[in-house]
Amino acid sequence: MQNEITVAVAKRVDEIFAGQYPIYTDPVEQGLETPCFFIGILKTDVQPMLGRRCLRSWEFRVQFLPEENGHGNRELMNRVSEQLMEELEYIALSDGTLMRGTDRSCEADDQVLTFLIRFGGFFLQPETPAEPMERMDLKGEVP
Repeated sequence: MQNEITVAVAKRVDEIFAGQYPIYTDPVEQGLETPCFFIGILKTDVQPMLGRRCLRSWEFRVQFLPEENGHGNRELMNRVSEQLMEELEYIALSDGTLMRGTDRSCEADDQVLTFLIRFGGFFLQPETPAEPMERMDLKGEVP
């Protein structure tokens, strides 16, 4: 599921910016083209609920790196920030299921814009077969 959400986030970012910027989901050693996006998962949570239900969540980081020493980087990062805040609320998984992003926040410094978003939902844990109890005989008397 984690990989599927990563692909859906990357696809949505590509749609928002019309393929204008390269998107990386793995570390890049050489040949980094700026401006670009880096997409990665920060944290995964599972909270057990009643029965087999659980609440799963995935927190993602979408980083935008503008051109090095480029003029107008602050304006570009502000524009990218607004677009991510408004248009990355929903992503579509490969089966067409929509997931809503919550806890959206954005932070920028001079070099990098960092956008955080959390996706999650309720899921059923696989059913574990119950082991039958051994036979138990109980005898009692009423006085």
